[in-house]
Amino acid sequence: MTDKEEPFGVGRDTRKINLRLPEELRDKITDASVANGRSVNTEILLRLAASVNNEEEGNARQLRTQLGLIEFLANSVSDLAARLTDDQRTDQRVQMMVELSKSLMGPATK
Repeated sequence: MTDKEEPFGVGRDTRKINLRLPEELRDKITDASVANGRSVNTEILLRLAASVNNEEEGNARQLRTQLGLIEFLANSVSDLAARLTDDQRTDQRVQMMVELSKSLMGPATK
C-alpha cells in the first residue's frame, strides 16, 4: 500500500479525529510507517483494525469456551440424573436442575 492509497474505504469525507500520542509512541509509529512504506495515518489505521479484529477473535474464542462449558455441565447433570433412583429423580430440586440443563442444551435435547 502506498502513501496515496487509503485503507478500508477511507476518503476525504471521513470524519477527522485529533489524536494526542505520547512522543515515544508517535516516534515508534512513525518509524514503523517508514519501515513498512506507509503513511503514519495508514499505519495507525491498520494497527487499530488489527487490534479490533484480535479483540473480536478473542471474544469469539471466549464465547466458544463458555458454550462448551455450559454443554459439559448440562450433559453432566443429565448423566447424574440418569443414575439416580426413581425416588431421587422425582425430587423437585433434581427436576429443576434437569429442566435447566435441557433448556441450556436447546430444543434438540428435550
